[in-house]
Amino acid sequence: MCRKWVPQVSTLRPGRFSKGDSVSQTLQYKGYDGSVEFSTEDRVLHGSLLGIRDAIVYEGADVDGLESNFRAAVDEYLAFCADEGKMPDRSVI
Repeated sequence: MCRKWVPQVSTLRPGRFSKGDSVSQTLQYKGYDGSVEFSTEDRVLHGSLLGIRDAIVYEGADVDGLESNFRAAVDEYLAFCADEGKMPDRSVI
């Protein structure tokens, strides 16, 4: 089950970001949690699966793209593990 990312109230105001600032949230899909970060330097949304040993990353130009790429990353990770006969890590968060 996928939960849509909903922005939370932040003390940062539009137009007042400084280089190095970041805004964080999480996404959830099929029992996996993923980070949501915005790089002011690169002007891109990005994240990684949380609470697992494997390094799975994704990015997107906008929230919809990030969500789509997050779900695709989880699906690809699970498919890879199935193909390799490996038990996928489960998020411990």
